[in-house]
Formats: sequence, C-alpha cells, structure tokens
Amino acid sequence: MGAVPGAVGHSRFRPAALPIRVVAGMALLASTLGGPSTASAVDIGPPTILFAGEIGTAPSYDHVIVVYDERLDESVTPSAVNFRVEIDGVDYTPDAVTFLLSGLPNLGDPFDPGGATFLQHDLPAPATIGPATTTLSVTYTPGVGPNPIRDLSLTEAEFVTLAGDVVVTSFGPLVAIVDSDHGANRVALVFLGQIDLGSIPLPGEFVVTVTPFGGVAGPATVIGVEAVHPDVGLGILDLVLASPIRYNDSVEVSYNAPGTSVKSRNETGVTAGPFSGPVLVLLPVNIASGTGSATTATPGGFPTVADPVATTVTSPSGGAVSIDEVPIDPAPPGYTFFGEQVEVTAPPAAGPATPLVLRFEIDASLIPLGQTYLSAVVLRNDVPIPACTGPPGQAVPTPCVSLRELITGGGGDIAITVLTVEASTYNFAIVPPYAFSGLKWPVASAPTRNKVVAGLPIPLRFSLSGDRGLGVFGAGYPASGTVSCTFAAPPATLLKTVASLGLPLHYTTWNDTYLYVWQTDRAWRGTCRTLVISFADGTSAQAFFDFRR
Repeated sequence: MGAVPGAVGHSRFRPAALPIRVVAGMALLASTLGGPSTASAVDIGPPTILFAGEIGTAPSYDHVIVVYDERLDESVTPSAVNFRVEIDGVDYTPDAVTFLLSGLPNLGDPFDPGGATFLQHDLPAPATIGPATTTLSVTYTPGVGPNPIRDLSLTEAEFVTLAGDVVVTSFGPLVAIVDSDHGANRVALVFLGQIDLGSIPLPGEFVVTVTPFGGVAGPATVIGVEAVHPDVGLGILDLVLASPIRYNDSVEVSYNAPGTSVKSRNETGVTAGPFSGPVLVLLPVNIASGTGSATTATPGGFPTVADPVATTVTSPSGGAVSIDEVPIDPAPPGYTFFGEQVEVTAPPAAGPATPLVLRFEIDASLIPLGQTYLSAVVLRNDVPIPACTGPPGQAVPTPCVSLRELITGGGGDIAITVLTVEASTYNFAIVPPYAFSGLKWPVASAPTRNKVVAGLPIPLRFSLSGDRGLGVFGAGYPASGTVSCTFAAPPATLLKTVASLGLPLHYTTWNDTYLYVWQTDRAWRGTCRTLVISFADGTSAQAFFDFRR
C-alpha cells in the first residue's frame, strides 16, 4: 500500500473468503451436520459441534476431542457434566473438559466469530478405538452444570447429539498452516496420527521459503521445532520462525528427511517421509501507513460487516504512522477479547497536552450480545484504559478514553476515542458475568447473620468459577456500614473496608478460591453491620454481621 497522506494511518480490514472444510478422515467421528460451509461475520447463532473423536491410530484413548464451529469464551472452564460421551453404547461421561486451542482447524476467515475451537474431554477410563469400533456419540445438554459452552458474544450452545461412523486412517502429513490464532511466527505442520516425540527433526532439517507480495523469495530461519498437544490424534509440529509471516506472503515448506524421520507413535516403523508443498496463510492484512502531521486526518467512513474495524490515528508530530490488525493475543484473566487486535506505531507525543488521538470504529456485527458502547473495554498492552479525568483534549491519565459514542446512522456501530502519549497494542474486550458462588465458610451470605468479635480479621472466601484476575471488585468495594440489628434497612453510609495487615485480594488456583481478609474495628462492638461486595461485572452480594458478642 502506498503512503497515506496526512497525519493519520487508517485501518480498513477486509476478511478473506475461504470456506471452512471438514477434511474427510480427520476425526474418528464424521460430522452429521453437513459438509463444507462458509464462515459468515454475521453468524451469531448458538455454537454447535462440528466433529468429535480421535484419529484411530492408537490402541486406546483416555480422552476425546470435541470441536465447536465457533471461537468460544475461554474465560470459564466448561462443566463436564453438560457432556455425555458413548463409545459402542458404553457411557464415558467425561471427568473434565478443558480448552486446547482455537482457530487452527478453521480454514475460513480467521477473524470470523465462527472460528473453530478444540476441547479435550477426559474420559473416566481408557476407551478402545480402532477398526472394531462402530459408533461414538457426544451429547451436549445445557443447564446441567454451572458453566455453559458459549461463544464470544456469550450466546450459549443448544442441545445437540452428534453421532457418526468410525474412520481409521494412516499416518502422514495433512496440511501446513500459518494461523491467526496460533501465531504468525509459527508454521503448523498437521499430521494424521500422533507423532513419536523421539523422532522430531532438528530445525535445520526443514526449509521454509517466504515470498513477500511483489517481492523475491527467500529463506525463513527456523529456530525451533515443537510438538503441540501430542496426545491429540492429530499430530501437530510447530516450526518456530525467527520472523513472523505477513499477510499476502506466499510460504512453502519442505522436509527431505536427511536425519531423523517423523514417525508415528502407534504404527511402528511408519514414517512421514520427505514432503514439500505450500503453506496456507490465514493472517490479517497489514493495514495502513502514512506520514504524521499536526492537523490532518484521513476520513474513514462507517465500518461494515466486511470491514468491521476502522482505526484512525492522528499524530501531533511528524513521522511515520502505521496500523496493523494482527492475531488476537489471549485475554488477561477476567476479560474476553472480541473483534481485532490493533497495533499502532507512531512518534511519541511531546506530552499529555498534545496527545496522539486514536479513534476506533467497530461494526455492530462484532459487538457481543448485551454489550454497548458504554460497557466495551479498551485495553492497551492488556491493561484496561480508564476514562480521561483531565482538561478536555488532554491524555490525563495516559492513556485514557475521552469519548464513547453510538455512531449516528451506523446501525449499532460504536466509536471509542483514546488519547495517549505513546502508541502500542490495543484490544477490545468485555467482562463476562461472574458466576459468584456466595461467601464460603466461615462466613455465610445474607440472609444468614454472622456472629463475630469486633476487632478480629474476617476471611471472605468465594469463587467466580475460574481465575478472573485480581480486579474483580468494583471501585470502592467491599464496603460496610452500620445498620439496625434487625437488618430491616440498608446502611445509610458505606465505607470501603480495610484489608487485614494490608494484604491484597488473593486467588488460589488449586481450589478456585478468592480470599480477602477484612479487618474489623474494636469500636464496632455492640453494633451490627452490612457488608456489600460489588463486582466489576455489575453484580453484587451482601452479608450481615452481628458484633454483639
């Protein structure tokens, strides 16, 4: 793309139009929900299962892989009790369900919310899978467990039973992919069947050739070879490159087996042998570049379904401005990313009084259900950006959100303006609703009255069904206030609580429990108080405390 005149780089993303294809023989269980389909950026239907099972090359499996047709909300661990697995009529209801990876099997638009997601279902006992196996079925029933399967718009999956025939296949290479969710610096070689981890070749045994659009072909340096999820029936070898692949690059990979041969784990002596061929590149476009000035902005117009994010950067000083829409990184705990990740490079501003101005326009098709221009969060380098509190037009604090608006005539499109001294990486996110467990022993939630001694620390333990980060409390909370010991009315005044010994909120992974120790005051002896916890997702809870002991 040529230079964009003026102060602004302007982002116009146009997704590819490749179909999603379920490759015959990829899975033990053939999908009964149809053959090839095309991803749609406006597909906001409930997620459903594409296929499930394993490549039938191992004598037995202690898990089954289930693939959904959309990218799923991975902020909460799915409830295993929502699933039922049967192999030849025997119940193998899973003990646990975990997310493996997103995007890799999606051969359609990698930025569509319909991109596929792998889940691993751990079986209670190993299951024999092979030529003698006749049927396998997976059933998902919503509402049984607390954590439903849902997509990035938080639309929950519906009841579905998927059943098909067993497919047993031979070991060998299937496809090579550079995928938007897997990493632009990784060529994923996908094999039909598990890989013998002792047969992984050295980096120098692979040749990766990259031809930039309109450029000359040249070698890409392979700095590592890594096995990905080796216990899944599909063997995946990542070739880690020294430099990332870009949109419109043409990539080829070859392996001549001069040293170690890639062998099957379960078929003794079977090797993949030499292979070569093109790499399927599923990466976003390198959007725009230009020259900065103090006053000019590139007009953008409204975003569209085909071009869902428009980014405008106004630089207060001269210098190069560029905007890339790149693969979305994993979201930090407590958030779910949506849309596209935007990387902005520009000369730093002289100070907060003359900041860079970043305007993000987001098409309504990307806004998750139930979210608005007020609830969407913008994160810079995975840190939420607060609202501006300084004089108009100044980045105080830096960065800060200066304006949120519903675009007039945009059909639900929104715009968020950020002021900052330095450019960086930006993501759009929501805070998924918390699954608050209620307060755990030794404290009980209302209406129970907790009889305690004034002046002693009180441990407040609770679960939100997963690690949601440490910013789970709303501003000013937890808080407490004096009330009548009948607890008939709310407190007239709430004061933020003090943590015992100044220790912050803590999360423990092994028991999925948050701990906040509230330091009470001896002066409260003979009184009663209500404790109110308001969470960042807008929900709240309360507990009653009687200090008359």
